Amino acid sequence: MKAFIKIALRGVIRHKKRSAIAMLAVTFGLGAVIFLRSFIHGAQSQMVANITAVLTGDAQIVPAAQQNLYETNFIIREPAPVWEMLKEDVAVKGVMGKVVRGGIVASPAASLMSFIVGVDPAEEALTGTKRTIIAGRNLASGEGHEALVGEKMREILGVEVGEKIVVTAEDENGELAGESL
Repeated sequence: MKAFIKIALRGVIRHKKRSAIAMLAVTFGLGAVIFLRSFIHGAQSQMVANITAVLTGDAQIVPAAQQNLYETNFIIREPAPVWEMLKEDVAVKGVMGKVVRGGIVASPAASLMSFIVGVDPAEEALTGTKRTIIAGRNLASGEGHEALVGEKMREILGVEVGEKIVVTAEDENGELAGESL
């Protein structure tokens, strides 16, 4: 073993420039891997935080027949008992009902498929959901026929704050329903 170390050290000492270039290459490569892994971890963490805040929440109660998030045609027929049980639990910070449907959002200029999430703004305020509003304002209770859309969706639809969009989705009976917002 001593012989191998002696030969390796002799090679490093004789070829200082080559050894320095090799060490720099290894250091740069390792640094790049650490940076990229950290960047990806941060992006994944942010994605999870965004989806949790807007769509899923920290926990969900869904009908037994619903197998995954993308099946949006199920409803809880009697939510009141579940609601009361959750509100009485001291470990539960906040409770909010959501209606999630796949549907079409349209403007006079364009239309696109999207998840449509219906919430009660008063319940949403209790859960501490935070949004960055670029233009306009957050939803308020009692002021129906309003919607929040993301900046990218707003650009695709070609609408500005206060302009009308039409949301079309299936209702609980599987029939097509639409609403202008």
